Amino acid sequence: MPEILGTHMEGCDAQSSVSILSQAVLKEARILEYANTLPCAVGVHISCVPNQEVTRTGVGYAFTALPESTNNNSLVVYENDATTAESMAWRAQYPEYNSLNLETQGVLNVQGESFVFVSKAHPVIDLLRANKDVLKADIDKQTLIDDQWVRARPRPRAPAEVFVCFV
Repeated sequence: MPEILGTHMEGCDAQSSVSILSQAVLKEARILEYANTLPCAVGVHISCVPNQEVTRTGVGYAFTALPESTNNNSLVVYENDATTAESMAWRAQYPEYNSLNLETQGVLNVQGESFVFVSKAHPVIDLLRANKDVLKADIDKQTLIDDQWVRARPRPRAPAEVFVCFV
């Protein structure tokens, strides 16, 4: 019987499956084996896994299967290590946030509206600030409401995807 996150999936409908997967936290992605019968390398994208390899033209892939090759050894393409300096610094900077409250603490839902208010102290604000060149938008130019809140529109959710798009 298929099982995901400790839940037996036999007879589970699509909506229930999406609901279960939306609660998932990716800890590790491992390729058990692969075979490439093509005479050229094949770059592989994996949803929710950062690109680790980049071509000369700047195109990124989670991993690359070499031409006409088979690999029977498992390959870790992503590992969430909570002991890294970056992870420990994040927890020290935002001790009140965790996976259970990241989308609720410091976020005010506005009933009947397609936007929420996000506290300027929320970790996502620093994430937006750090990525303003990629996003082509500067969160610091947004008008604060009551000198505390940024108006934001949550993105449509896909499994294992985090929210945010500011308006």
